[in-house]
Amino acid sequence: MRLNGFEENAGPIRVLHAAETVIGGIGSYIDELVCLQNRHYGAESVRVVVPASQAGFLERVSAAQVIGFQEKQHRLANAIELAGRVYAETFNFSPHILHLHSSYAGLAVRPPMIFLHHKPKVVYCPHGWAFCRDSAGMLNAISARIEYALSYATDAIVCISHSEHDAAMGAGICRDRLQLICNGIDDDLQQADEGAINWPDNRLHLLFVGRFDRQKGIDVFLEAMRRLGNLAFAYVVGAPVVNGEALTAIPDNVTLVGWKSRAEVQAYYQSADLLVMPSRWEGFGLVAAEALRAGLPVIASRVGGLVDIVEDGVCGRLVAPESPTAIVDAVSSLDREMLRRMGQAGKARANSLFGSTRMFNEMDCLYTRLL
Repeated sequence: MRLNGFEENAGPIRVLHAAETVIGGIGSYIDELVCLQNRHYGAESVRVVVPASQAGFLERVSAAQVIGFQEKQHRLANAIELAGRVYAETFNFSPHILHLHSSYAGLAVRPPMIFLHHKPKVVYCPHGWAFCRDSAGMLNAISARIEYALSYATDAIVCISHSEHDAAMGAGICRDRLQLICNGIDDDLQQADEGAINWPDNRLHLLFVGRFDRQKGIDVFLEAMRRLGNLAFAYVVGAPVVNGEALTAIPDNVTLVGWKSRAEVQAYYQSADLLVMPSRWEGFGLVAAEALRAGLPVIASRVGGLVDIVEDGVCGRLVAPESPTAIVDAVSSLDREMLRRMGQAGKARANSLFGSTRMFNEMDCLYTRLL
């Protein structure tokens, strides 16, 4: 008997993940999912196609599972390289499931799959719709029409937040192809060495974690820190990526520390007073969930999936996007006792709603249904 063009056996599901970049939240998402898939399907049944230079960002994926491709200067060129490697792996590895991550991967890989006679089931996770960005209206309209058309070359579309699901419905994408599976983070919180982070005394300790690009609002954060002055000090974990944001002058109360390992980021979460996430748009906002799980309150823009994560006034504050003033006002309104209570509430919320085991189980049910 054959299963979707491949030989069926009593063995586990074979999954091929593919992403044009794994810097930031997408990498963390793949790490969590593949870690659990390895336990249930076996590491030999899961492979990941990513830029070779970024393989180190996948800390829980073995080198034997990674199929790297040469990274280019532009994201669209990367996506084309990715499509070529994925096409080859559909023959070499014969996956049952092809799981695509991000808009660029979805745009480049789905059209060639149409022409394969024996092909895997295609699962696509946009990790934030391109048509929800703060681009010109015409560009968003074109992106929405492209996603609508490509949805017919997709067996299932995983929406990582209610906001992402609602946006897909608004774009006319078929409800039957949509599956809401909110992001998850490791159920077992590893305690970090908080003393490894040297914070200045007598100021609020703020944290920013993310890419230096327009989406993540690094420019908004830096302006807010400039206005906060001696009230706060911030570490910024991250760096520019392809086509990243050109930073303005860094205020004296901000220190850039570059990308850090997940264990090191955990130490920043557990020793800071407050995470600030001034994104202009977000499919989910994994950093916010990670911070809450560590007991760190979050100030976040009232956009996208961040509204699902941060309960305003309970485990943090939701503020208007693109507003340094709103961030300054929110930071200034919080005292130590409020931060302590919000931290406790955030940890309980993250443990209740955003576990990785729940995410894996829901994804496994989706794979099984498709096959």
